[in-house]
Amino acid sequence: MMERVADEAQYVLAVLYRMRDEVSADPKLFEPDAQERIREAIVRMQDVLRSTRPQLMISEGVEQKVKAA
Repeated sequence: MMERVADEAQYVLAVLYRMRDEVSADPKLFEPDAQERIREAIVRMQDVLRSTRPQLMISEGVEQKVKAA
């Protein structure tokens, strides 16, 4: 489950980075605060990834111990 959350967060981050580049390339096509909203969304997704990584590492460790036994 946590792996799926991390994968989805990675995907959303990739889309946000592309959108940030598009807004930077032609800001007249977007709302004035688009850059700021994208930046805030990037920060939130990075927080999601930070919070899931420790849980993923724990679950992978448990999974490896079970396989080894």
